[in-house]
Amino acid sequence: MILYISPRARGGVDVWMHNIQRAMEQAGLPSELRLLPHPYNFVPPLLPLALRGNWAGPARLVHSGSRAGFALRAPGRPLVVTVHHLVADPAYQPYTRPAQRLFHLLERAYDGLSIQRADAVACVSDYTRRQVAQIYGCQTARVVYNGVDTDAFRPLPGEHPPETPPFRLFFVGNRTRRKGSDLLDPLLARLGPDYELVYSGGQRENELPITAPNSRALGQLSLPDLVRAYNRCHALIFPSRLEGFGLAVAEAMACGRPVVASRCSALPELVVEGQGGFLCPVDDVDALAQAVQRLAEDPNLRREMGRFNRRRAVSQFSLPVMAENYRRLYAELGFDPV
Repeated sequence: MILYISPRARGGVDVWMHNIQRAMEQAGLPSELRLLPHPYNFVPPLLPLALRGNWAGPARLVHSGSRAGFALRAPGRPLVVTVHHLVADPAYQPYTRPAQRLFHLLERAYDGLSIQRADAVACVSDYTRRQVAQIYGCQTARVVYNGVDTDAFRPLPGEHPPETPPFRLFFVGNRTRRKGSDLLDPLLARLGPDYELVYSGGQRENELPITAPNSRALGQLSLPDLVRAYNRCHALIFPSRLEGFGLAVAEAMACGRPVVASRCSALPELVVEGQGGFLCPVDDVDALAQAVQRLAEDPNLRREMGRFNRRRAVSQFSLPVMAENYRRLYAELGFDPV
């Protein structure tokens, strides 16, 4: 049995934990998911005191994120850690507050200990793998892309955006500067009233407001509502300045939608320029607007890109693909699921 264990992260890492455990069960590899209280993200060295005893139980392999993985070694069991994004990445620093930077000094140490002590290190993108090699000197990390549920995230019959204006963009994610949400108001002003933005609620307090009159908040969305929102938009807008992977991009692709995103970090590993969407220079509102307008003016291009993205999501970023890549990694460690 595989034990997936980590403190709750209140974000994409939690989604990944649920996805990987479900993917392994579907692949016939028995597994257990254990999410620990969120405060342990700040003090993972206390985890052994809290867990005590034979906390790994019948598990024969332990898999965690890099934040707390070093504190979750179990005797006689291989430890695998997955790195999603690094707070030590220099590109991340401009989007943090002074108090965050102080804590990130600890997080940098936690990530380093986990990478050093793990029997195998996986990274959710080649961009993240390169950062792990550059910052921590780990040359053996493996790229295993995140998987999304392409059975749930799929084109839905009868759920389509309107054929007449406005052209609908969808933004998914926390409304922070790192995600580029401060670019959305000027983008909408540049596009004008024939375009609208809908956006889902984030998971953090004090997020940046979106005030454009042609924008509409959808609030917190359930999984079925999120899938419908992807299907009811013409394109995903994703002007993020830094992504370890880009889960919303993969979800939109699985739903058969084109993507307009920034050309940075891991995003070019998901979006194929000119085939699945458009990649724009970071912070370039004019380039984002031109890409959106090109999609609005060419329905056939949108459909072709949507079909391309759906095929790419299934072949590269689905749960079975992620499960198979991790199964191979586990096998190299001598893990036997029986």
